[in-house]
Parts: sequence; structure tokens; C-alpha cells
Amino acid sequence: LIELSGAPVARIVAAGGGTRIQPWMQAIADATGRPVEVSRVAEGAALGAAFLGRLAAGLESSIADAARWASTDRIVEPSADWAGPTKERYRRSLALSGSKLA
Repeated sequence: LIELSGAPVARIVAAGGGTRIQPWMQAIADATGRPVEVSRVAEGAALGAAFLGRLAAGLESSIADAARWASTDRIVEPSADWAGPTKERYRRSLALSGSKLA
């Protein structure tokens, strides 16, 4: 689906409570075939809201300044043992569903 979107994807960054579940992060990496950068702050929405508050108050000069607030804790690499089979199962599910994407 990433390729079908047509949007250039430079990286995948995960945030939120689900990032604490290592098998879930591994599944995303395996399913996409791309490394997943896990945010150091699980509560990304709260951090973003705090930054926007600072921006509105004039304490930040640009939305681009948010980059300095962002940091990752770890990178989860796709597993070669699972990435191939995952893509094949996805391809088969598309074929079974009659999707034109298959």
C-alpha cells in the first residue's frame, strides 16, 4: 500500500502506546519491509499538542522547529524470515478478494 499511495516515504516512525509492544513493531516492519523508527515519547499526540501550544504562544517560530522535539528510541528492522512470506500472503489475499491490486 505504501507504494500504491504514490507518496514518497522516506521513513516510518511509530508513536503511541502500541510502540511498547515489540511484536507489533516487528509486524509493521515485516509487513512493510522497511525499518520502523520507534518514538522515544509514546504519547506523541500530547507532545505535539504541547508544541502547537508553544507555537501559538509565540515561543516557537515555525512548525519546522518541531523536528528538534522528535527523537527515536530504537529502530526495528524487518526480519528477512518474515518479510517475504508476509508479502506473499498479502498478494494471495488480494487475489482471493478479487482486488485489481493483485
